[in-house]
Amino acid sequence: MLGAEPVAFDTSELVLSRLPELGDRSRDVRVECVPGLVAWADPEHVWQILANYIENAFKYGAPPVEVSVTERDGWVELEVCDVGPGVPDEFVARLFERFSRGPGAQRQAEGAGLGLSIVRSLAEAVGGEAWYEARHPAGACFGVRVPSDTASEPPDGTGRPRSA
Repeated sequence: MLGAEPVAFDTSELVLSRLPELGDRSRDVRVECVPGLVAWADPEHVWQILANYIENAFKYGAPPVEVSVTERDGWVELEVCDVGPGVPDEFVARLFERFSRGPGAQRQAEGAGLGLSIVRSLAEAVGGEAWYEARHPAGACFGVRVPSDTASEPPDGTGRPRSA
């Protein structure tokens, strides 16, 4: 499952082409992408991460859900934000742990508490990282950072050849 097959791919193209797979919910997703950002990662892993974040935004947050793709310091950053209640401060440290479900999650939605743990593993498998930030005044932002294919000096540990 976690065997990453990194390739160079256009992140905007990935988001825009796969978003319809979410069905009717895709109408409530706003996308803001910097065109032409090329990542070096496994595109299927990146999509699984984004799809999990988007599904969670609908389960635990509130629409509209915003997806953004930007580049920063040799990394492509993909972020999913909602305007729901956010994550309780006391739960943030356990968000990406296996079998971890927030207060009230058992009543709100089905699940085993594995989704964000899988997200973290997928992100690490492609040399990236997953994170959470509170959105002010309300909401949650979940993101993933993956290596950019256009960086002259790629981040260490990405498993891709260095540019000459």
